[in-house]
Amino acid sequence: MDKTLAVVFNTDRVYVGLFERSIRGVKVLDINSTADPIDIQDIEGEVSQNAISELQEIVEDFGEFDRIALSFPSDFAMAAHIPGNANIPQGELIQMIIMEMRVLFPHAKIDNFVVNCYPVTPSKDGQEQLFITLIARDDVENCKNIFAKWDKPIEKVETIQLSAHQAVLYNYPEQMNGSIVVAGIQNNFIDFFAFQWHNIHYSNLVYFSDESEIPDIISKEIAIIKENHLDKIDSIYYYGADLVKDVNMACWEAAMMEGIESKRLNAFRMTYNGLNPRQQDYATKVFHLYAGVVGAAMPDNPNKVLF
Repeated sequence: MDKTLAVVFNTDRVYVGLFERSIRGVKVLDINSTADPIDIQDIEGEVSQNAISELQEIVEDFGEFDRIALSFPSDFAMAAHIPGNANIPQGELIQMIIMEMRVLFPHAKIDNFVVNCYPVTPSKDGQEQLFITLIARDDVENCKNIFAKWDKPIEKVETIQLSAHQAVLYNYPEQMNGSIVVAGIQNNFIDFFAFQWHNIHYSNLVYFSDESEIPDIISKEIAIIKENHLDKIDSIYYYGADLVKDVNMACWEAAMMEGIESKRLNAFRMTYNGLNPRQQDYATKVFHLYAGVVGAAMPDNPNKVLF
């Protein structure tokens, strides 16, 4: 048995899936979601407690698993770019992360966070950067308490944008040589992430006050990416809780105007199906909501900087 319980603590609800890896690939054994969200920074609230009980019942029904993978939205994480490359001495890298961290958390220590770090492919002007994410260990400890009865290790903690990247790599192998953008849309933000296979080129989180602004934002981000990072963009994949029908159409039209193919990110496209008919029907409707779940169950990006 090689089964991973993957969990996304999103702001609208908790999405969870059970996956099995083998030489054939990744098999989806079960998927579900809670009716309400869990505020992972305040799990004692009534809504969180009800959702925790529901989540635990869901996981109990899933059966046995070996490990847990967690993915968090930008609401529960900090993402930033710092100058440097993958060959920077570890001590210097840690000091640079601390400096960036203290912009938002003046009194925090680096040990208070789970840090993920990835090299960013140099921009067209040669600028070298590292992409980092910080997730509070207190939040991870709250997750450990939620799943304590199963006594399984939490082997991955990352942000949804990184999970969505991994979901694209697995589900769209024909894009191995492509220049791709994934864009997560929820809570009045669009999370842009541009890459060529494992190589990250660009990321940006853009606020919008009204859905009517989305096409213009997409067009501007495409222009920034093409001017500074990639000569072309082959495809854009959209995901997220606010990717409703009208928003999806607006996103498609914005990309089409730039001559770029775009679609909802189908997180189950290349996975093996272990779902019952009811779940299969559910999955066809909400596959763009499970990008973070499926991606969290995948192996880490091999370019990840370990320290």
